[in-house]
This record gives sequence, C-alpha cells and structure tokens, in this order.
Amino acid sequence: MKNLFAQVFAQKFTITEKNELKQNERNALKNEIVSAMFQFLSENEFDVTITNEGIACEIPHEVLGSIPFVIGITMKNLSYDVVHEHNLFTEKVAEKIVKENEKKMKKEKAKATK
Repeated sequence: MKNLFAQVFAQKFTITEKNELKQNERNALKNEIVSAMFQFLSENEFDVTITNEGIACEIPHEVLGSIPFVIGITMKNLSYDVVHEHNLFTEKVAEKIVKENEKKMKKEKAKATK
C-alpha cells in the first residue's frame, strides 16, 4: 500500500470540469487500489478473491457455513471532504446512541412503574 501511495503522490492526472479525475485515469487508479488492497489482505491471511463488485471474502460460520461480504471501492469527486464526511458519520452514530439510550430508559421507567 505504501508503494501505491508513493506512486500516486507523484503521478500526473487530468482533471475534468466536474472536478474529477479523467475517467480512464480514475478507472486505472481504482484497479491499482483494488490490487493493492487485495495483496494487503492476502498477506494478512484473509482468504480473498476479486469479483465484479470488488474484493470478496467469507467469514466462516459454525451453522451457516460462511457469511460472504464484498469490499467495494468508490472513487469520489476531488472536492469530497473526508474529514467533514467522517464528522457527519460520527454525529449520526452519536445521535443513534442517544436515541437508543432514550428508548432503553423509557422501557426501564415503564417497567419500574408497573
């Protein structure tokens, strides 16, 4: 992964009017990212394979046999603000926790009054 980051850091890209990487360059970079992630996961003992959807893996399960999942890569517009999006995500998670706690307290209060 470090090699990929170093390579991309110095690479020249064409930017479109929509503030995106030119499609063929974006697709090539996406393929390189998928390959690097595949290699990283393989080296860290994940049994992975590449599909049309991305990197596929299965988690062994005692009853079900396995639970499959896919790691997909989405290339974003260059104005995508990673920190802002992370903050939105953490706010949403925090709101969910507050709501769950409020529900839990209402249930406990209702049980106590019975």
